[in-house]
Amino acid sequence: MDAVLAQAREGGKGTGTLRSDLGAALEWNRLDFAGRREVMRQVIGEALGQRTGSQTTAVGTVLPIDHKPTLIKVDAVPAAFTIAAAREPIGRPHLQDHLSAHALQKVGGPVHLIACHRSVTETQATNLLGFPDATVVSSPFGIYVADEIQKMQFVFLANCRDPSQTRHAVQRFLDWLEQSGEGKYLAERAQARARIVKAIAQEQRQKA
Repeated sequence: MDAVLAQAREGGKGTGTLRSDLGAALEWNRLDFAGRREVMRQVIGEALGQRTGSQTTAVGTVLPIDHKPTLIKVDAVPAAFTIAAAREPIGRPHLQDHLSAHALQKVGGPVHLIACHRSVTETQATNLLGFPDATVVSSPFGIYVADEIQKMQFVFLANCRDPSQTRHAVQRFLDWLEQSGEGKYLAERAQARARIVKAIAQEQRQKA
């Protein structure tokens, strides 16, 4: 009986562990950073594109959130967040938001959704934002960060190690928006962010 119980406990441990040495996760591990980043972005884009009412555009996916069209821009960190070579290609994407102003005529955003191959911490999330004074929410899907001044928003999906786990992280995030009621506030911030971004783009055009 003791042996059976021990085996059951070991089996339970294995079920809850994220395996990266088999199947699709192993295939992703075989890729270099650029290749893994690309397939992660592709899976996220496909998952968002399958949502009811979504629209895929050249700059991202427009998703209805709280009945308001919201531009979601996708990127990925293809290794641990602590590895500079995996993190640096993303840079600080919110600094380039004005380049997407043409896509925001009747759309809120952008909201930046970043798939992380491994875990992500609150400190890492706020460091990418550029300052710590922001709304930060840790959840099973990862971390959500919102700046209440400039209305920038980031979603970090943790442990996107294969297509299945990545799609599941997307679903968890969207479920959280609905269950928590945060979708309303995300959409409102996105509408405000679009107005800010369009103003910055207009200023840039006047300087040119």
